[in-house]
Amino acid sequence: MKTDLPIYQFLATDPKAFTTLTGIELSDKYQFSAPTLKSGERRIDAMFAPHLF
Repeated sequence: MKTDLPIYQFLATDPKAFTTLTGIELSDKYQFSAPTLKSGERRIDAMFAPHLF
């Protein structure tokens, strides 16, 4: 699977970009990342996870 670079770049700009694409508002501070899950090579182009720090 190839990363969708334009989507990744857009989502990396600001958490509000996630709301623009999905209509879902993030309720707290979140950290953006694009992890790759090994063993079968599953790639997540954009992930917002709760910011723990």
